[in-house]
Amino acid sequence: MTRAFVLIFCAALIPFAYGQAWDSTGNNLLQGTYNFREVRWVTPDGTNLTSAESRFGTITFNGAGNYSISGSTNTGSAYTVTNASYSMSAGGLGFLNPPTGGSAQDRIIGLVSNGIFIGSSTEGSVNNLFIAARQSATPVTSATFQRGNYAIDYVNPSGLNLDQIRTSTFSIQPNDRGTLGGNLYDEINIRCMYNPYDLESHYDDGCIGDYVPASFSFSDGVGTFTFGGSGHWISGDKQFYVAEGGQFIFGGSTTGVDMLVGIHETRLPLDAPVTGLYFQAGLYRDFSDLSKPSLNSFLGALSANWSSQPGQILWHQRIKTSPGVAHESTYGGPPTDSTGAAFNFFLRFQNVTIEARGGGIAIYLRAPELSGSGVFLNPNGVVNAASYSAFTARISPGELLTLFGTGLAPGNFEDSSFPTTLGGVSVTINGRLAPIYIASPNGLAVLVPYEIEGSEIAEITVNNNGIISNRVTTFVGKTSPGAFATPIANGLGYVAARHTTRADQGIVSVNDPAVPGEYLAVFLTGLGTVNPAITTGQSGPQNPLSFTTVPIKVKVDGQETESNFAGIAPLLHGLYQINVKVPDNAKPGDLVLEIAGVDSQNTQILIPVAKRPTP
Repeated sequence: MTRAFVLIFCAALIPFAYGQAWDSTGNNLLQGTYNFREVRWVTPDGTNLTSAESRFGTITFNGAGNYSISGSTNTGSAYTVTNASYSMSAGGLGFLNPPTGGSAQDRIIGLVSNGIFIGSSTEGSVNNLFIAARQSATPVTSATFQRGNYAIDYVNPSGLNLDQIRTSTFSIQPNDRGTLGGNLYDEINIRCMYNPYDLESHYDDGCIGDYVPASFSFSDGVGTFTFGGSGHWISGDKQFYVAEGGQFIFGGSTTGVDMLVGIHETRLPLDAPVTGLYFQAGLYRDFSDLSKPSLNSFLGALSANWSSQPGQILWHQRIKTSPGVAHESTYGGPPTDSTGAAFNFFLRFQNVTIEARGGGIAIYLRAPELSGSGVFLNPNGVVNAASYSAFTARISPGELLTLFGTGLAPGNFEDSSFPTTLGGVSVTINGRLAPIYIASPNGLAVLVPYEIEGSEIAEITVNNNGIISNRVTTFVGKTSPGAFATPIANGLGYVAARHTTRADQGIVSVNDPAVPGEYLAVFLTGLGTVNPAITTGQSGPQNPLSFTTVPIKVKVDGQETESNFAGIAPLLHGLYQINVKVPDNAKPGDLVLEIAGVDSQNTQILIPVAKRPTP
């Protein structure tokens, strides 16, 4: 697959509309009785909550697409749902539909692994975080509550002003006395943070070294933490649930809108490799631009690649911002020392982990490893061929996809003319044949037909010489930008681009970097429909050029810059091109290229930039 992408560059529910139904072959991933808690925060300006609510109790899944809820809200009223529907794919991505009469915007999109479901509405009017975990077969008691250390993260708005939102982090050691301070103490030490971008200076002085009396008890399998004393950041009773197996706990006040999550500290050895796919969801106050406050809720997936040292992280998140609308974000690269060290630590918790953010929390679940017989298309293996953005990302018309699986083709084939059948293999997306660039037993490179525009769901199947694969579904958006890297590095590295203002049109590289003021031809995919329209897989017209139908914005090193063309690359098949100006004041070094469509953005690829030549 790598060689082919280098060559292409160098050559260069509620029923959904349109008849597509979500893959529900994973409905049995949710089966039985689960405990759940959901917090829902509403803010029109990112600063003040106009309303907030928590819901909690039990949710029962029948394993066949229906669920019921028996619970309460923080106001004391009952919260019940009878016979609502859900759909989960074989890969663990799906949604809980709202009950009859509910708004489609309240559909909770989520991910399930190891008996834990995490999700968020993202498309609705609220920022929310929903957690459900399968109950233990035998109710947990004070005597059976797992001993050892638990790492706890806790978030709670202070009143209705999100400027005062804080996240607490602390450890507990349940003991035989019913307290949480281990064998020697009955108190725990809590610290709080405001701002994740400047942790040390934003710790709450009233919280550092704050020792709080803390105890626990159980009734009918449900736990209660009691934090005593007065004047503490965390106080009172917090109801909590223990997931099956005891590794994960979560909960909050029955009269509040807070959320507490915790993991049992059973880590992998520090020299153990940490790689693979993780599901994620969270809710947090965004402090990155204090002049534009925002409350964000998200879900998505990340790929981690570590040995014994911090390595690469590639993130995808579907983010609901308030104020604002939901959008996709893919970003990645080698993390900073502090971030890398933190994740190197956190991801060593084997199946589930948590992250404290200033003003919020996030939960991560190790994704299941999937396999199948015959012609098997991995439900979690549909990715952007340039960015490698995870399967949770929406696909877009005209995007070049990589489809991973087994038994997908009888051998290795390649055709840069993008036929609809290659080596006896064809791919259909929403019933239309997708042009194929590469066919191999473990991977295909195909173009998404432009005709899926307007669909919410895409159904993908592979036909390998008459043998049909399993059906895989994914969500559809308008754009899903991803710039190709050279050399290919699974979505990370230096951008595949040419110097356009030089006679030789050379390839941009570390040895031949860009310079401030010049235009680069950047090659990418996922920019959506074009005008004049072309047939999917057709080479780009030269006169007239075919431009994207939606605006594409570009930033270099965080600075918005000029682009005099965004559309199908002239005379090339299956590629988009953006002509990007390197800002006149760009500093030398490896600068991040950000590409944004109307509903998505990508911030993961680098441009090597040299100093401006001396006149």
